[in-house]
Amino acid sequence: MRIPVSIALAVLIAHGPAHAQKDQIQRGPAPAWAVPSELMPVPENPGGLVFVRRQDALIHLGDKGQAQYLGYRIRILHPNALQLGNLSIGWNPMSGKPTVHAIKIHRAGETIDVLAKASFEILRREDQLEAAQIDGNLTAVLRVADLRVGDELEFGLTIPTNDPTLGNNSAGLLLLGPDPAPGRFRLGLSWDKSRNPNLKMTRDMTDIAQKSERNVEFRFDNPALLIPPPYRATSRRSTPRRRRFPAHRRSSARRAASPPRMPTRSTARARR
Repeated sequence: MRIPVSIALAVLIAHGPAHAQKDQIQRGPAPAWAVPSELMPVPENPGGLVFVRRQDALIHLGDKGQAQYLGYRIRILHPNALQLGNLSIGWNPMSGKPTVHAIKIHRAGETIDVLAKASFEILRREDQLEAAQIDGNLTAVLRVADLRVGDELEFGLTIPTNDPTLGNNSAGLLLLGPDPAPGRFRLGLSWDKSRNPNLKMTRDMTDIAQKSERNVEFRFDNPALLIPPPYRATSRRSTPRRRRFPAHRRSSARRAASPPRMPTRSTARARR
């Protein structure tokens, strides 16, 4: 079993030249709109690399812009999953500074506060220098020491993701990967009263959406493997347009020469 893409957001996967930068990681409590899910009990004989006791991927549209929260607590079941201890946080400093809420190890009834003594290394990675392109993005990396099989790793982070080119508009995606690990997953979008979004969803997400006045959530317990539909050749003219910020389950990875047909992606955009 592969570690799902959504979990791998916290794994260090970066290459290219790097340059040390001033520490810009903030530490503090999670925002009021980011309430963690309840922990899912670990089964008696769990299989695979990990068991996800909870994973929350939440987006908030506020008067100060857009922010993304990622929080999880994961039981490590196999040595190959110890790579989850290689944490990597990427952000655009023009949007603001990321805030780390928690890095903890839960081991046999004991809680180890890793964040209390953690020291992030800040890197500036410019992978497009050969093409004379500089994006200015920063990456903070940290290796969680002494992580063991059987431990539960807890992590919480909020990153502002404002794009100055969009002004007061926001756009993005809510998705669950095609082969998630066993466990509990939650996707959510919330907004301030003045930032009511235009949200469009694929049919499978519409059926499970939990809506309130200023919030929509999608909850999954042990989600099944998503099997892609049979490939059907389509002409360029008949291929659906792909746009940004839907809520959907992502199908399998594209084939190199013949990509499978994917559901149309729609746009959710916050009004001015």
